[in-house]
Amino acid sequence: MANYPARRQAGAGRAGKRLAFAEQCYLPPASPLRLVPELELPAACLPDWYYITNVLHSPLVLLTAVPYNPFMAFETGSQVGQYIIEEKLGQGGMATVYKARHQRLDRLVAIKVLHPAFKDDESFLRRFTREAQVVARLEHPNIVPVYDFAEFEGHPYLVMRYVDGETLKDAENRGALSLTEINRIAQAVAAALDYAHGQGVLHRDVKPSNILLTQGGGVYMADFGLA
Repeated sequence: MANYPARRQAGAGRAGKRLAFAEQCYLPPASPLRLVPELELPAACLPDWYYITNVLHSPLVLLTAVPYNPFMAFETGSQVGQYIIEEKLGQGGMATVYKARHQRLDRLVAIKVLHPAFKDDESFLRRFTREAQVVARLEHPNIVPVYDFAEFEGHPYLVMRYVDGETLKDAENRGALSLTEINRIAQAVAAALDYAHGQGVLHRDVKPSNILLTQGGGVYMADFGLA
């Protein structure tokens, strides 16, 4: 029992660090944080040249990281099935999203692909496939629709509508939102979540960076799964 105060203090320190990182990365306060020891940053805050190679499940997990090779994923200008990759839109700890164009239809889409480190991991493949199947069933004006799910050279990828705009996080950082706009966005997000819940689907990562806004006033919920 002599070490109890020290253990309690250490636990409080870990909880405080978890809360600080949650605020920094726009994560729910109770969400699991996967930290990279060398950087002392959560996976969600990693720079583009890092990605996670090991995932465990506990409230606070220390993971290893390796240099990220940007050419391991799809390259700009490359052809993936019927699509030409135009640019990278974003990258998370598990997947990368690209802007691409369907060759025959001349239609812009968003392509989400797992990082190469996870493409042979059965648990991640099941989650990614499940995400595609679940979101493909959702038809709502405020949810980004899924068009297709396929594989290219061993890399599974998800094809979604390309939303030309910015994230709510970006809009907040610019200070560009009035109270009227905030209320309108909140109502759209609530409507999307209510519909998804009615279909038995729970969005596990609601945050400003997963809410997309268009110049025409469109509001879309994105990323129900991994990224």
